[in-house]
Amino acid sequence: MILRPHHLLCLLAFRGVAESTALGLRMEKMRQRYLGGEAVSIREGHDTICAQCPHMEPGTTCGSEAGAVTSDELDRRIVDLLGLSAGSTTDIQKVAEILAHVSDETLLKVCKGCSWRDTMNCMPCIRETVDGLTTP
Repeated sequence: MILRPHHLLCLLAFRGVAESTALGLRMEKMRQRYLGGEAVSIREGHDTICAQCPHMEPGTTCGSEAGAVTSDELDRRIVDLLGLSAGSTTDIQKVAEILAHVSDETLLKVCKGCSWRDTMNCMPCIRETVDGLTTP
């Protein structure tokens, strides 16, 4: 599976919202693969999830709405947080082990400006998934 860095966190947070849409269906499919432990190759730029994003219109970038940061900026923050680079490979267990030691305050800073963060109630969902993967 090939993902851009910030989708590593998005898939941890996704809980079937808008799953009747093309984006929701794609997110659920990718989430199941991710939760199943499939290796993830990190890439710069758009991935298969982006193709279904409602913010992907000609001449725009995800996050181009007022007050939002770009997906490229979110990617940079996640790369820094997780110690990844384009072309590197990871999986959900490695990501969860890192995030288990990251404070909520840091995660909120990393995701600041994301147009989905507040709408999707991401933080509790990310914590729930991480705790489920890292608690014996």
